[in-house]
Amino acid sequence: EPPSPADRRAAGRWLRTFELERFAARSPRELSYGQLRRVLLARAMVNSPRLLLLDEPCAGLDAATRDEVLAHVERLARSGVQVVMATHHEGDLVPSINRVLHLKNGRVVAA
Repeated sequence: EPPSPADRRAAGRWLRTFELERFAARSPRELSYGQLRRVLLARAMVNSPRLLLLDEPCAGLDAATRDEVLAHVERLARSGVQVVMATHHEGDLVPSINRVLHLKNGRVVAA
C-alpha cells in the first residue's frame, strides 16, 4: 500500500532529525552500509514507537558513524523512547540505558 501524505511527512521529519534528507530519493542499494543503518533507524521511528528494539545497531560501522548512531539512540532514549539493545560491546551502551543483563552461553552471569 502506498504511503499516505501523513506517512511521507513523518518520514521527512525523521530524515531531517537524523540529517539524512540527501538520501531520501536513493534506493537502499545506493547507500553505504553506515548510511543504510542510519536510514533504517529513522524508518523505525516513523510510527513514533514507545519501544525500540535494537540488535547490534553499531555492528560493521566505522567509528564516526558509530558515534553518530549512538548519539541518536541516546537522544531517543532521553526523549522517552524505551530502548532495549543487544550488543557484544559494552562501549555501545548509551548513558540512558540503565539496566544491563550479561549473558554467557545463554545464561545470565550478571544483572
